[in-house]
Amino acid sequence: MPTAIILNPTAGRGQGAKMRPAIAATFRNATLYETTRRDEATQLAKQAVEAGHDLVIAAGGDGTLGEVLNGIFGTGTKLGILPVGTGNDFARTLGIGASFETALKTLQSGAFKAVDVGHVEIGDEKRYFLNVAGAGFDSRCATRINEHRPKILGKLTGTNAYIVAVLSELRCYETTQLRLELDGRVVESRAILCAIANAQSYGGGMKVAPDADLTDGLFDI
Repeated sequence: MPTAIILNPTAGRGQGAKMRPAIAATFRNATLYETTRRDEATQLAKQAVEAGHDLVIAAGGDGTLGEVLNGIFGTGTKLGILPVGTGNDFARTLGIGASFETALKTLQSGAFKAVDVGHVEIGDEKRYFLNVAGAGFDSRCATRINEHRPKILGKLTGTNAYIVAVLSELRCYETTQLRLELDGRVVESRAILCAIANAQSYGGGMKVAPDADLTDGLFDI
């Protein structure tokens, strides 16, 4: 199967770059693309599809995975996962965990699974997501991690990085006014956050929706 790999070398505080030799050795016939900036993985994934690749593998964290998804969704191209990021939460829900070696074995086995995909529209912008869409406190924490990682988080990875971001955000956060339309009814309330979960966890293993099922056609709110 023609395969492309979208590698984020900075994922997991440089873990992506460290895994480059192992990836190249395992997928000798694959085309390897590397990102140099945020959101570039989406464009690279589109290029991979246009080049005729039937499988595009996201080698990075949940952010890289989401970008690659938005580059291939609706094309019929299969999506593979090599978790080398900070959280790797979608891989956890799939049962792969955060293990790079387990993910390699899964990809080599050729085992694919159809899963639900979420769709978000903000103004004219449309995006798809696999894991959790959040509004409020959780999205602020994610922004803090992405924009201020060197200064605030140092060398922390995984759950520890998210815990530090949460504690930092708690100092200044105020509740958000939310309006939800759920199955024909409207809910309006001030809330700390609203998590729309397709998968079970975010933030490096924080189980916001432990009963979420990737194949039930439903979100856990």
